[in-house]
Amino acid sequence: MAAVQVKYRPVGVLAVLILLSTLAVIFLKSGRKTRALTKDLQSTRSAPKTVRDCLGYCACLRYTDPGCTEKINLVFIRTERTGSDVLASMFHRFGHERKLEFVLPRGGEDDLHLGWPGPVQLRHYRPRHTRHFNLLVERTVYNKHALRDVIPHDASYVTVLREPWAQFKSAFHYYRVGTVVGIQGDDPIAEFLQRAQFYDDVYTSSAAGSRRPEVPDGVSVTHNPMARDLGISERLWNNVTAINEQIKESSMGSVS
Repeated sequence: MAAVQVKYRPVGVLAVLILLSTLAVIFLKSGRKTRALTKDLQSTRSAPKTVRDCLGYCACLRYTDPGCTEKINLVFIRTERTGSDVLASMFHRFGHERKLEFVLPRGGEDDLHLGWPGPVQLRHYRPRHTRHFNLLVERTVYNKHALRDVIPHDASYVTVLREPWAQFKSAFHYYRVGTVVGIQGDDPIAEFLQRAQFYDDVYTSSAAGSRRPEVPDGVSVTHNPMARDLGISERLWNNVTAINEQIKESSMGSVS
């Protein structure tokens, strides 16, 4: 059997050597840049080793506007499916870093909020440990008189509003409204809107309670939930003039 002789072309071998040399130079430069960047980062801060260190490092990145005055007395009214939980976490962080006093629910199976879906009352929250509370962040319904019995009168009030149609769709899917009321088909929202009051009554009924454990009986998650959380009475929901008047009063701090 004749031996097979393989001939290498000098030009091909030279091209391969040039390519390998180029890649080696690129990797070498990349490694030097990476080491230099790592060294610069290490010189600006020490690597956090504990949760407390991590929190401290993140806190140092805060931007402080010299024209702003920090407020430590604050009420945050959460609204349905608007990103309120994210903002609540930020307020919790703010209060914990400054050792402020929070209004906290008493806890228990039926008392995880501060009166929601109604306003806060004395029986809903734990006794304070300092002269007065600073922050109310847990879920409640806005009511000026009820809140002023808990938080200092100079407190700032914050909430989040979301475009209603986007908020409706988010709540519809998150709370599985179509599934709870038994809607079939590819477009449960369209079917729901055809008979909105009927399906809303089914969803809020006690018979559907076991299928919607997060929501109390009688509480709609699709019919004006932001208005409810902001203390606008249900009897006004179809009265645009009255709603606008109440919004105006609220902006002036006189809503009851």
